[in-house]
Amino acid sequence: MPNVFFIGDTHFTHKKIFTFEPEARKFNSVEEHDETLIERWNSVVTKNDTVWHLGDVLFSGHSFPLLARLNGKKKLVLGNHDAAFPVARFAEYFGTIVASTKFDGTILSHIPIHPDQFYRWKANIHGHLHSKVVLVSSHNLADIRYVNVSAEQNNLTPISYEDLKKKHPILQQEFKRNT
Repeated sequence: MPNVFFIGDTHFTHKKIFTFEPEARKFNSVEEHDETLIERWNSVVTKNDTVWHLGDVLFSGHSFPLLARLNGKKKLVLGNHDAAFPVARFAEYFGTIVASTKFDGTILSHIPIHPDQFYRWKANIHGHLHSKVVLVSSHNLADIRYVNVSAEQNNLTPISYEDLKKKHPILQQEFKRNT
C-alpha cells in the first residue's frame, strides 16, 4: 500500500542555505547538497507513494529538472519563495498545487497558522521554520500543535505519515471540529 510522506524547504540550488542552516546543511557545494536531497528522498519514497512538499522547493529556474528525479506522486503547498516562479512550472512536476489544504484533521501549510485557528484543526503540519519550532511563549516549550516537517527536522529526508504520528502523538488523536 502506498505511503504518504511530508517534507518542506528542500531549497534546491540555494547556496545561502548552508549559511542559514549550518548544522543540517554541511555540504561543500550546491551540487552535493542537491544530490544528497535526491538520494535521501528516493531512499524512502517509491514511485507509488504520495509526497506533500510544504513549500520552498527550489531557488533557481534551472533546477526544475531535478524534480523529475524525485520518486512519488508529488503535491505542493506553495511556500513564500515559490512565488518567484510561475505556478505552471511547478505543475510540470506536481499533480496538486495549493496554498494550504486539510489532511486527516490537520491543516497543511508552509508558514505556521495563527494559533486562534486551532478550533478547526488538531494540528498544523508546516514548513518554513527549518530547524526551529513554534514555542508556547509563556513557557518557552515547543507547542505540540505545530508539526514542522522542514527538511532539517528529518535529516533532509521526507518522513512518512506513520512515522510522523509516532513522533507527534497529537496526530494520532481523534479530532472533532468545534464550530
